Amino acid sequence: MIEICLCTHNPRRDVLDLVLRSIAAQIVPEGGILFLLVDNASSPAVPETVLAPLRNRGISSRLVQESRPGIFHARNRAMRESKQPLILWIDDDTEFPPDYVSKCLAIARQYPEIGCFGGKLRIGPQCRFPDWTVPIHPWLAIIDRGEDPITNKADHWGPWEPPTAGAVVRREVIARYLEFVAKLPQAYSIGQVGTKDLMRGEDSLLMRMAHRADLACSYQPVLQGIHHIDNGRFALRYLFRLFYGYGRSYVRLERILGKELPPLSVKSAWDFFWTTLPRREHPNWGVFLLMKTWNLGFIAERTIRRA
Repeated sequence: MIEICLCTHNPRRDVLDLVLRSIAAQIVPEGGILFLLVDNASSPAVPETVLAPLRNRGISSRLVQESRPGIFHARNRAMRESKQPLILWIDDDTEFPPDYVSKCLAIARQYPEIGCFGGKLRIGPQCRFPDWTVPIHPWLAIIDRGEDPITNKADHWGPWEPPTAGAVVRREVIARYLEFVAKLPQAYSIGQVGTKDLMRGEDSLLMRMAHRADLACSYQPVLQGIHHIDNGRFALRYLFRLFYGYGRSYVRLERILGKELPPLSVKSAWDFFWTTLPRREHPNWGVFLLMKTWNLGFIAERTIRRA
């Protein structure tokens, strides 16, 4: 049994409906899928009627409300609500072919040593983006790491670590994760909150728990979804905010995983800014400036002294 979990905040309804229809079209034995939608403080609230395509197919579906804003809280709620041995995470803008779930189940059966896995995420046909942004598409969850699987059991990021969209996570990993976050301060949060604070890191926090469960993460290219990304995410202003958030999130993630990075002096911050992710590694000026923005976020978070 697999439970498909979708967390959403103020979704584009036409795209959400497309995603839900793609789930309703999955070719699996009757009763093989459960579906959970977590409405994360949307205004207006997501109506129960969005589940109609799933229920018409006989898929058991629930909608729950999570009032605390932020993807961190929404996914935590989904994990507490679900009791199934496998969770398939989907985003409210990611469509899947009819054989996606059946392929996920086959991979889970064949490789019990893999705790988390995902695959390719192709860009939606309606997306329009400047050519210079192609090198940073992986940062926007547009993923193609080749035709060969990549699997590793490691306590750091690598191409084997899937983004949450389209990823399957075993219950053993989820149990480790819930145990871990239960020890964090109650007010703690990581990841994006609405459209104001473009933080990240919640995906990696979950996937890193595979290592603590003595399981691997894996890229499985046989899995392929379509990411109907909002064209507004290719706007330069959005990208600067996003990469600044990525830089800050890296420090926060390392910190809560027990790898404290001490505050930087003015000199060491200046040296880091110019010598890390240098121009020669990014001949594309737009990408270079975004990498410098990542550096600024990294420096800002490291120089903030916690009370």
